[in-house]
Amino acid sequence: MAQTTLELIDQTESLLSKDASRMHRLVDQFPEMLATPVVTPTSPIRAGSPPRAVFFSGMGGSGIVGDMMGEVIRRETGIFASSVKDYHLPPGIFTDALLICVSHSGNTEETLSAYREGRERNLRCIVITSGGKLREAAASDNIPVFPVPGGLPPRAALPHLLGATHFALEQIGLIKSRA
Repeated sequence: MAQTTLELIDQTESLLSKDASRMHRLVDQFPEMLATPVVTPTSPIRAGSPPRAVFFSGMGGSGIVGDMMGEVIRRETGIFASSVKDYHLPPGIFTDALLICVSHSGNTEETLSAYREGRERNLRCIVITSGGKLREAAASDNIPVFPVPGGLPPRAALPHLLGATHFALEQIGLIKSRA
């Protein structure tokens, strides 16, 4: 039996009233978030030849960035790209690889561990975060940080994280400008 428009409106209002985090409103703001200008990195990006591979470290909402941007890298460049959703980087990672650590909060244990391991392996690193221990470590190590706004649920910050990551990859010349 077909529902009337009023019944659908009532069901929608009922669902929205249960959305205590107001995620539906944040999702509505995704286009504006994607259009938000990305802030210049806190440190200069280390010059060098293009990486042979790109690894993304991130969990949850921040980890989605690696899945999405990895596909962009593979399609546009043919370079190997992979997401790491663990405390450790894969063994045998190339020394000429790029490690992009994405943690909205900057306090994700797995991403912090992967960052430290990447630094120990002398990998080129870039950090995308709103703050936390990851930002502090990167600042101490003079690693470029592309800051994103804080205070959002990680999945709601996805447009900011994607935009900053895309911008970082543009800055190193790995992918084309989105402009």
